[in-house]
Amino acid sequence: MEKTRIINFGRFAKRDAMRRGETKTPVFDFLGFTHYCGTSRKGRFKLKWRTSKKRFRAKLRAIKEWLQENRTRPLAELWDTLNRKLVGHYQYYGVSDNWIWLTRFRRGVIWLAYHWLNRRSQRPSFNLPELHAYLDRFGLGDAPTTREPEFSLRLKRGSGEPDALTAHVRF
Repeated sequence: MEKTRIINFGRFAKRDAMRRGETKTPVFDFLGFTHYCGTSRKGRFKLKWRTSKKRFRAKLRAIKEWLQENRTRPLAELWDTLNRKLVGHYQYYGVSDNWIWLTRFRRGVIWLAYHWLNRRSQRPSFNLPELHAYLDRFGLGDAPTTREPEFSLRLKRGSGEPDALTAHVRF
């Protein structure tokens, strides 16, 4: 029961919140995403997603711990594994309206890599221009891409019943 709550969410949530005197519409976290109500470019209702702040911090912390433990590995091996970790993050969190959080994550990973690679020995391994040259040459993860969830609408016609429209959402 402590994990369950019912909130007013959807197309008319903003209108209903204003009637109750609230300034914000409710949001909720589920499967690593924060779900919130927004509008499309045409001004219509749109369900939007962004990376949950809790999951964002946890993922950066996990990258930090991994870099700390594996900083003595050969640089090519380390960079290859870091690339795969970033691509996996992009593939899961790469949904519409989340590109800001994807670029924040990439910047955080670059900073962590710079920090922990410079702790490999007493002398710094990289300075900032060298790091940027290395990033230009070998890259770090593919460019963040976003995808729209797939919606399918079906018209159900039953005998003696009015036509019913059902929607199916798949991520």
